[in-house]
Amino acid sequence: MSLSRRVIILVVVIAAIVVVKFAPQNAPRGIVLPKTNVAGVTTLAVQKGGELVTVRFAPSVDPLLALNELASEQKWDAAAVVSSVGSLTRASIRCANQESATKLSGHFEIIAMTGTVSRLGSHLHISIADSLGEMTGGHLMEGSSVYTTLELMLAVLPDSRYTREFDEASGYHELTVRPK
Repeated sequence: MSLSRRVIILVVVIAAIVVVKFAPQNAPRGIVLPKTNVAGVTTLAVQKGGELVTVRFAPSVDPLLALNELASEQKWDAAAVVSSVGSLTRASIRCANQESATKLSGHFEIIAMTGTVSRLGSHLHISIADSLGEMTGGHLMEGSSVYTTLELMLAVLPDSRYTREFDEASGYHELTVRPK
């Protein structure tokens, strides 16, 4: 495994530890939108409190569709994927700067899945490895299918609202964080 892949996995693990360690159950709740003068930082939000939710998706489930449906059903306006473990038999991934998704079939281990989840629009990235350990990744798109399981831990942020608004600088709809 390359050094860059090890670094990505380490960052995901550290993020999970930070969320669990620094979001105790008795923490005061609320969102703070501090001002920042850091060049290129357009949204900075600090959420105090929240809930950690664990969910398992069964075989044949499309992870993106199921996660969006769950966010709608549970009325989640802001959540983040903290941890992911699972496998796929079909993967639909849009690689960087590509118009359409690449469709893959086989048996894949989910190495990492991260992103923001909201009933108002989710943005997820996934890294998968095939039976030889070769990896690929990008934007998770509709059309993937769970092989044996997909276990996710989500940090639900009840005082925040994630939306997607057009950003002239990037040319895409990007994350905007608002208090509820």
